[in-house]
Amino acid sequence: MKQEKLITDISRIVEDHGFFVVEINTNAQGKILIFMDSLTRKVTIENCIAVSRAILKSNEEIAEKYGIEVSSPGLDHPFKVIEQYKKNIDNQVAILLKDGKKFIGKLIKVESEQVFLEETKIKKEKKKKIEEKINYTFSFEQIKSTKQII
Repeated sequence: MKQEKLITDISRIVEDHGFFVVEINTNAQGKILIFMDSLTRKVTIENCIAVSRAILKSNEEIAEKYGIEVSSPGLDHPFKVIEQYKKNIDNQVAILLKDGKKFIGKLIKVESEQVFLEETKIKKEKKKKIEEKINYTFSFEQIKSTKQII
C-alpha cells in the first residue's frame, strides 16, 4: 500500500470523527502510531478506540499487516501542526527558536505563517512591582519547538 494513500485514508477517518491528525509514524515493531487532537474537545480513550476500530474496519491491509495505536500527543510533546497553535491561543507556551533563544508567554494569535506571543515581565521601581507586556511575532521558520506550559 502506498504510504501517501495510507496517510490520506487515516487522516480522513480521524477527521470524520471530529479530530485532526497531529502526526503519523511507524515504529520498529511495525505499528502505525497515530496522534490526534481536537480544537474543541478532549481526546478520550473511547475516542481513540472508535478511531482505531474505524481504521481497521476500513482497510484490510492495515488490519492484516500492521498494528495501530491511536492517542493524543500528550501535553509534554512539542506542537507539530498549526491546529495545535490555534487550540492553545490564550494559553501559556514556551517557544524555542532555532537560534537558541527561549520565550515564555501567552499565545495571543496565530496566522498561516506566524505566531504572536505576549510576554509579561515584572519590573521593580521604588518598591512597586510594575507589569510590562512585551509582544513578539515569530515566523514558523524561526521556531524550533513550542510546548504548552501547564
